Amino acid sequence: MIFSEIRAFYKGNHFPLIIGNQSEDEWKAIINHWNHGMIQTLKDGHSLEEQAKTYVKQLDTANDWLNEISTEMKNGSRTTSPTKEELETLCQTRFGESFTFIQVLWYMNVYYLLKLKKIENDDMNGWMFITKK
Repeated sequence: MIFSEIRAFYKGNHFPLIIGNQSEDEWKAIINHWNHGMIQTLKDGHSLEEQAKTYVKQLDTANDWLNEISTEMKNGSRTTSPTKEELETLCQTRFGESFTFIQVLWYMNVYYLLKLKKIENDDMNGWMFITKK
């Protein structure tokens, strides 16, 4: 099975560009990699509770940024969705990181918060998988 779209939601928002065209095996490999990252962070002396606080803080910061873009579109100061190039510049300016880094961080942190049972996979948080037929 191929997932044509994988969206990670947090507080009702998903990251602007979605991850797509991943096979189940590729997705499982990504999840396995993230699990190893969480274990390594534990070995480095950061408790699961400490990690969860960090993930929430990072997601809240990115979510606030997405809400600012949404507000600009609603009030007319921005008339179109930002292009990938604009998002790259905005991420560099706001976070000092690439768009891809922030996107991966968003997906990874949603996964971690689900795994740690800090959020539920529901209408506001979690995953949406769309498959190709």
